Amino acid sequence: ADLSHSLTLTFEEAVFGVEKEFEITRDEVCSTCQGSGAEPGTSPTRCSTCGGRGEVRQTRQTFLGSMVQVTTCPTCGGSGEVISSPCTACRGRGLERRTVKKTVAIPAGVDKGTQIRLAGEGQHGTNGGPNGNLYIEINVHDHKFFRRRENDLLLDLNINIAQAVLGADIEVPTIDGTTR
Repeated sequence: ADLSHSLTLTFEEAVFGVEKEFEITRDEVCSTCQGSGAEPGTSPTRCSTCGGRGEVRQTRQTFLGSMVQVTTCPTCGGSGEVISSPCTACRGRGLERRTVKKTVAIPAGVDKGTQIRLAGEGQHGTNGGPNGNLYIEINVHDHKFFRRRENDLLLDLNINIAQAVLGADIEVPTIDGTTR
C-alpha cells in the first residue's frame, strides 16, 4: 500500500529548497520473529489442506461434464503455511507498527500542492510483493511581503507621486536581502 505524508515549509524553504527530516508510522518486519510470524524457536509448517499451494481445487461432475473450481485455501488463507505458535510481538502477522525517520530533499521552487514520490518507502509488500510508495504533499506558509504567481515573486511596494514622476533610488526587499 502507498502512504502519504504532509510537510509544511516556510516560503524561503520552498524558494531555495531544503532537506527535511520527518517521521512516519508504517509496518516494518517484526524484530522478534524476523517476519516469519512464528514464535522464535519454531517455524511455520506446510498446510496439510492445500499441500503448500495456497489453493484448493474441487472437481464436480455435472451433466455437462467435469467442473473444476479453484479457491483460496480456507486453512492457511493462501499462504501455504500454518503457524502453530504465533509470535507474541506481531501476533503472527510478521509485521509490527513502527515510527521511522526519513529525510527528503525538497527541490527549489516547489509550490503548494506539489507531490514528491519516494519509491519503495510505503507499506511493506505482502506475499513477496514490492513495497508501496510514500507520497509527500507540500504545503507552503505565506510570506508577509511576497506572493507568488507560478515561478515569479511579486511584491507590492508603495511609493509617493514624486518618486514615480521624477524617479528615485529606494531600498527594495528581495528574497535574499535588500537591494537599491
